[in-house]
Amino acid sequence: MLYHLLVPLASEHIIFNVFRYLTFRSVMALISALVISLIVGPTVIAWLRSWQDGGETVREDTPERHRAKRGTPTMGGLVVLAALLASTLLWANLKNRYVWVVVLATLGFGLIGLWDDLVKLRTRKGLKARTKLGLQLFVAVGLLQIAVAAGAAVLVYETGRRFISQRAGLIAALIATIFGSLDAI
Repeated sequence: MLYHLLVPLASEHIIFNVFRYLTFRSVMALISALVISLIVGPTVIAWLRSWQDGGETVREDTPERHRAKRGTPTMGGLVVLAALLASTLLWANLKNRYVWVVVLATLGFGLIGLWDDLVKLRTRKGLKARTKLGLQLFVAVGLLQIAVAAGAAVLVYETGRRFISQRAGLIAALIATIFGSLDAI
């Protein structure tokens, strides 16, 4: 939003030219996200503690070092998602299609996490791993389709005498990255 409001003013005054630089906007987005999370975080965490009786439950198959999470309020990712999305919408060039792909990815995986936490509050178990991975795969493939439709580069690699489209490699790399990193935390 601020990008679209302030960049046109660069023709009027040189000070507004700084809003054209990605590095400046990135640092400002970082500061904005930090301020938003520091302002909103304590209130949301207090509300989550009052709303949830015992906080997060820990599964039986959880490693010992994770058992310290018992009693921690679940859904704290709401603060992170709110700060990240608000600062992105404030400082990013919203005409860039890839910004929207990242925003949709954040929303999609954030909604899966929210659903998992809500189920965890009701049943004390959360979503089944197969369901969660299936939803993540669905979001990843959907985002890949959006990215390719938005004009993601499609290159062709030569391997010996065979040509392999980067699209197939892109799909495999994206799926491997998502499955390798999403559940690592």
